[in-house]
Amino acid sequence: MTRRGFTLIEMIVVMSLCTILFFSTTFLLVNYLRHWQKISNQSLHQQTVLFLVNKIRQDVALANIISPLSNSDRLIIYQGTNKIEFGIKNKKVFRKKNNYTSYLTDKGDVGKISFMYSTNNLVSFKIDQYQAVAGKRN
Repeated sequence: MTRRGFTLIEMIVVMSLCTILFFSTTFLLVNYLRHWQKISNQSLHQQTVLFLVNKIRQDVALANIISPLSNSDRLIIYQGTNKIEFGIKNKKVFRKKNNYTSYLTDKGDVGKISFMYSTNNLVSFKIDQYQAVAGKRN
């Protein structure tokens, strides 16, 4: 008499192999998602920094005066009669034009921003680990 079907040992071996395959695939997927999230966060941070760099460069290029009241935490420039100020407050980067303040980042997007003034026409600034330079046109 011949039996059709699988033995208990064959079923246990197949189930063990399927379990190993399932957990290996899950492990690889979780690692891939973590790596993707890390790269995505880095890319978003770089985009935020690039936006800030371009905004500061644009305003400094159009400035008539870089105020001597500027310090390492705050950049103050004048474009005609408009006073423009950049800095960080409540862990958010702000741009203040006259009496109107707009926040350029969300809370915690940027850790630190600092400004250095080498000449009357040139501003160096550092946003987290990224450095940039902005100069007046005139």
